[in-house]
Amino acid sequence: MAIPESLSLDEIVRQAATLDPDDQAAFLRRACGDDNDRYQQALDSLRSNPEWWNHSIDNRHFSIEDDSVSWINQVIGSYRVLSALGQGGMGDVLLAERADDQFRHRVAIKLVKRGVQSKQVQGRLKIERQILASLDHPNIARLLDGGTTSQGTPYIVMEYIEGEPIDVYCNHHCLTIKQRLELFRTVCSAVHSAHQNLIVHRDLKPSNILVTADGMPKLLDFGIAKMLDDRQMLHTMAVTQADIRVMTPEHASPEQVRGDTITTASDIYSLGVLLYELLCGRRPYEIKSHRFSEMEKAICDEPPIPLRSILNSHDDPAIEQLRVICNDRSTTATKLRHELRGDLSDIVSTAIRKEPERRYSSAEQLSADIGRYLSAMPITARRDTWGYRSAKLIQRHKFGVATAVLAVLALVVFSLSTVLQSRRIAQEQTRAERVSGFLVGLFEQADPSHSRGNDITAREIVDAGARRIDRELRDEPDTRAALMATMGQVYSGLGLYDDSIHLLRESLDVTKARYGADGRETAFVMQRLGNSLVQQGDLAAAEPLLEGAVRILRDKSPRSSLEVASAIAGLGELRRKQERFEDSEKLFRESLEILSNLGPPAIPEMLETLNSYAILLANRGDFQGAEQSYRRALQLGADVLGPDHPKIIMTTHNLAVSLVNQGRYDEAQALFERILTLSRKVLGPEHPDVITALSNYGDLLRRKHDYNKSISIFKEALDLDRKVRGPTHSRVGYDLVDLGLALHDVGDFAQAEARFREALKIFATSLPPNHQYIGWALSSLGTTLISLKRETEAEITLKQALEIFVVSLPTSNPLSYRTRGALGEALAMQKRYSEAEPLLTQSYRALIESRGTNDPDVARLKTWIAKLYKDWRRPEEAGRFFSSIASIAK
Repeated sequence: MAIPESLSLDEIVRQAATLDPDDQAAFLRRACGDDNDRYQQALDSLRSNPEWWNHSIDNRHFSIEDDSVSWINQVIGSYRVLSALGQGGMGDVLLAERADDQFRHRVAIKLVKRGVQSKQVQGRLKIERQILASLDHPNIARLLDGGTTSQGTPYIVMEYIEGEPIDVYCNHHCLTIKQRLELFRTVCSAVHSAHQNLIVHRDLKPSNILVTADGMPKLLDFGIAKMLDDRQMLHTMAVTQADIRVMTPEHASPEQVRGDTITTASDIYSLGVLLYELLCGRRPYEIKSHRFSEMEKAICDEPPIPLRSILNSHDDPAIEQLRVICNDRSTTATKLRHELRGDLSDIVSTAIRKEPERRYSSAEQLSADIGRYLSAMPITARRDTWGYRSAKLIQRHKFGVATAVLAVLALVVFSLSTVLQSRRIAQEQTRAERVSGFLVGLFEQADPSHSRGNDITAREIVDAGARRIDRELRDEPDTRAALMATMGQVYSGLGLYDDSIHLLRESLDVTKARYGADGRETAFVMQRLGNSLVQQGDLAAAEPLLEGAVRILRDKSPRSSLEVASAIAGLGELRRKQERFEDSEKLFRESLEILSNLGPPAIPEMLETLNSYAILLANRGDFQGAEQSYRRALQLGADVLGPDHPKIIMTTHNLAVSLVNQGRYDEAQALFERILTLSRKVLGPEHPDVITALSNYGDLLRRKHDYNKSISIFKEALDLDRKVRGPTHSRVGYDLVDLGLALHDVGDFAQAEARFREALKIFATSLPPNHQYIGWALSSLGTTLISLKRETEAEITLKQALEIFVVSLPTSNPLSYRTRGALGEALAMQKRYSEAEPLLTQSYRALIESRGTNDPDVARLKTWIAKLYKDWRRPEEAGRFFSSIASIAK
């Protein structure tokens, strides 16, 4: 557009107001030429005039409310819109769910507003999609899909985060300063991950950081983010003048406001403003006007308000505001003033320096300094002096330093302290001698003078120890609690969960009385007891213990410690068994991230967590992913632990199961035969892990059509589980289903039905109503009812199974396809051929891809499909179908 030189300032602004918002700043620059003052005046006039600004931004060709409402109940891609989540000048964010009935899944859809589809706006959405696709971090909302609607509107589909803005969440839950800092460090981790991918967010503010109900922060809205050009030195890029209007000035850096070069330092500044708000409830600047020039002056020229001075006003409104701020932080005004001076003030000041090069060099460095503050270590933002380091040393070791000062000041106090210390040492020495003597006494039982030539088992030694604890240590609560916790863990390792739980409950009572309900020592016992309850199958009793252990250890231990990672993994295993798979995956990933940075001491815990994570993947039907996780665990642990370590045995067993699920039977059989021999030797024939391996080996033999041997093994596993775990344990029901499947395969349908119904009675009292084991038993029963020619009853039973699988399994799980195929046969038996055909053919295609042609379920489906087309009088269709998928058969 040619611009006459004689245009007045008002005329320039009026013409700019008629343009697309992305073109306005560029037009003003051309119209004003090199006259920067005239350009700034024009920009200020455009922003400060409600008529022009509203016309150019909010009311251009559309109504915000009407536009978002018009999407409700429409289908975008695979999703149906439910409601509007938010609106802006250029885009809407909508809540949607899957439009098909395969499974329920809610997402957030961001799309360009109708009427705001300039090339710049569409390009920005594409950039946001590209940015999100390159990010993979547990605290960054994930990109799920994207495309263009039938009306030509671009959109992206993102993970739906149900939460509160981080400042609202902190105030709503009255988080302390320490808790706010820990939460903020998690946000820094997400920002640092984006920076490592050469992405600057440029709009870090509370509304773009949501915190879920379980305290997980999620970074959102990369709509104005920029991908740094890695071909340029220092990975920097210039920001166009058009970008000025899409920032949030209250959280923008000085260079952002001025339109200067943007680097990751700009996000560090915004993080500093966010931290300032979280600490004291206000921003570091007083912005009295929305005129751009006023905002620029406050942000770029005026010094920030010192953090501690926010709390020093004495007028009535300020006093009331201070009361609210303190209540929101669960503290008093005196304590808050103390916390906000010194190191915290220096950290915030460094983050929001006006010169980018004087800020923290990375979000990771900012987070590390906060970590040093929380650990009472010297921070990098403060000048390192002898006096400062001495003060931090005293802060970390208050008791020791106080004792030394008292010793210097008063010889009497020193003498008294020495006497008391001597007594404590004597008590500790006595306790150590008692523990040592106790353990020696246990192992003396294996001496020939005691055993008289009889073999003494580990169970007998542990039982004797438990009796001695109860008999001899009632007057020594600390020793008693520690030994009961240790013996309880030993019982759990032996698979004796009832005995383990009994001792751990007693230990927990003693530990709570000694250290308090929120003590670290109490958390350790809570975790052990919770893990044993999970193994026993009492998930409801385990939940508050494991949740409490994680909460206490997160609060009282370093975040990246082995004990925190172990507690998180234990809670992840509970969530897996509760079939809360998304929560479980988040916890396992968090635990693995911590463990991967701890080195060799963490390998045993790493091995166990990788195992649990792999089982989760298998539960969701990702058998190849599970195999990779098992092999990684074996690679990490084999050299360190040795081939006969229980954790290596368990991992090898799980790898064998993963191979079975992929139809690789010969590989799996070689592993099973080796680990069964080894595990019986190491763990004993009645250990729960040995019984589980035996049961899974029987399943392999059934799939290989060795039915008689598999039936014998299933009966052996069933008898052992009834003896070891009790007749109503869910694992007994699992064994009954296995046995029923083998009986069905040899044609004993009546006995198979009886075993399935017996299993369902056990599951009804031991598992949640939608547990996949119940669906598995119903699916197996439905298949047997087909064999018994009771097709109507089979249809009802199989549909009940599928209702459970919709909740508990991904649609791609082989068990789901097996059940759909059986339902197809039940319908075909009722001459409902058109309904049956897609169920049978789709299930056959899916199972043959994952299991191959030798699987019993695949062979059964092939027979049913041939029978369908024969009964339908279309036999030639069967030949065409089998020919069409011959290339994928294994």
